[in-house]
Amino acid sequence: MARLLLAALTALLAGTPVLAQSVDPQGVMDELIRQQQIEMQQRLQDRQRQRQLNQQEQAYDQKKCLQAGYTGPDVEQCVRDSGAWRRGVRPDQPSPPVDFSAYGTPVPDSPQEEPSKTPSSQADVPLRKNGGIFVVPVEINGAITLEFGVDSGAADVSIPLDVFSTLKRTGTIKDSDILGRKTYVLADGSKSQSVTFKIRSLKVGDRIVENVTGSVAPSGGTLLLGQSFLGRFKAWSIDNKKQKLVLEPQ
Repeated sequence: MARLLLAALTALLAGTPVLAQSVDPQGVMDELIRQQQIEMQQRLQDRQRQRQLNQQEQAYDQKKCLQAGYTGPDVEQCVRDSGAWRRGVRPDQPSPPVDFSAYGTPVPDSPQEEPSKTPSSQADVPLRKNGGIFVVPVEINGAITLEFGVDSGAADVSIPLDVFSTLKRTGTIKDSDILGRKTYVLADGSKSQSVTFKIRSLKVGDRIVENVTGSVAPSGGTLLLGQSFLGRFKAWSIDNKKQKLVLEPQ
């Protein structure tokens, strides 16, 4: 609206006819001023909302950094790094990330007996409904536990690029784990190339599977537990009533 009014005013001042009906220059100018005031007020409100959001995020990051064991100046550095990662900036020497909540609920480690890698009985692993799909806690390379969606249609275990980059930067995934590129056929028949890598171990419940192929998906997606893990079992199923993932060993 403001642009149209400005064009009309410019045309009037230049002596160029704009419309068949008469146009009031003062009315046009008043409307321009009103529109500018509305836009300035909107920008001010947007800045205030962004400032409040930044303050909330910083308070949340500080809480997470303190819970992770940071003290003194390290807390401030951790908060700065967390904010940089949220904005998509990759610090040169960042502190380890402490929050993966955007990709599922991190599951804290709890003391338990060392599981057998070759158990003889089936495992019943509790699932949780999240956005219409079942998710399950998965420990990656013995370092961090994140929630993965159970997806029998995914050829490999799939990890979004932003999560993959974080895991690689912190050493959970190493350069030597990168396998190369692989072409995948998507559900609509189109083809897409993805970076593939070796996951040294995945632990679901008390089951550990080693040397699992993973692929890198676009940032912001869901972590998926695909056939490169599920296919390593003699059989697997989902008990909808009990909401459990049933894994039967080979």
